[in-house]
Amino acid sequence: MPAAGTRVGVLLAGCGTHDGSEIGEALLTLLELERRGAQPMPLVPSGEQMHVVDHASGDESTGSTRSMAAEAARITRGKVEILGTTSPSVFHALIIPGGSGVIKNLMTGTLEPGSRRALLPAVRELLVHFLQAGKPMGIMSVANFLLPGLVDSPILPERAGTPGEPLLVDPGHRLVYAPAFLTARSLAEVAEGVSALVEMVLHYVDETRP
Repeated sequence: MPAAGTRVGVLLAGCGTHDGSEIGEALLTLLELERRGAQPMPLVPSGEQMHVVDHASGDESTGSTRSMAAEAARITRGKVEILGTTSPSVFHALIIPGGSGVIKNLMTGTLEPGSRRALLPAVRELLVHFLQAGKPMGIMSVANFLLPGLVDSPILPERAGTPGEPLLVDPGHRLVYAPAFLTARSLAEVAEGVSALVEMVLHYVDETRP
């Protein structure tokens, strides 16, 4: 059980697997952190989602715009903090659930042929802080696409692929990766991976906290 006051940022990108954060992965993360005595702190950048997708049909809703923060608040019952308003130094760890919206909304250039992907400045600042400070990070599903160019790790998408095992760990950088819904066949299977990821992230927190 982690020491009281362990603060874990949970980076979200909206609400819904096709245009925001994957709801199941996000909720399981928040639940598992609370169960283990940690304090989850949902974070979201300011700005709008890249687009809005009808999750029943899979079609884009043309002409619609939605705020990432307003949408993420649907998952957290209104509890979200805009990224950049609090120093990343207050967090002991960071977890990023997956969902296509993570790579659509947290970086530019996604789905734009010929464009180079670039992290939003606030997202880049957050990730660089954790990597430089050696603080643990947990990454799920396609969220590992945020890391290329920042770190050389076996959890990067071109190296991790879609592993059958529930967890990949990079001890040198204190990075933990769960494929979650990228390979899972059920919510129960995702829950097993999320539980293992949170356990390992909090283990690394215990190693790094004074």
